[in-house]
Amino acid sequence: MNAYLARIEIHQGSESDYTALHKELETKAFERTIESDGKVYDLPSGTYRRESWLSAAQIRDSAKDAVSKIGKKGGIIVVTYSDGALDGLNLHK
Repeated sequence: MNAYLARIEIHQGSESDYTALHKELETKAFERTIESDGKVYDLPSGTYRRESWLSAAQIRDSAKDAVSKIGKKGGIIVVTYSDGALDGLNLHK
């Protein structure tokens, strides 16, 4: 299984646009948190995590569909990761 990070920026997006996007992405198995050292942290705004057997292009298309469903356009980047280091993220409540 692959671990992906996706960064989505809605063009001329408002806070309510991002709220709608968060809800739409949740239905597609995207998460807004990440675990490190046994703790769960909130990812930066517009950043999502998803684990899947799908390709990066398929994950991107899923994110693009979510942006489209809220009636917006946006910039999307999807990358795989296997190792990382965190700093300054808020603990998830």
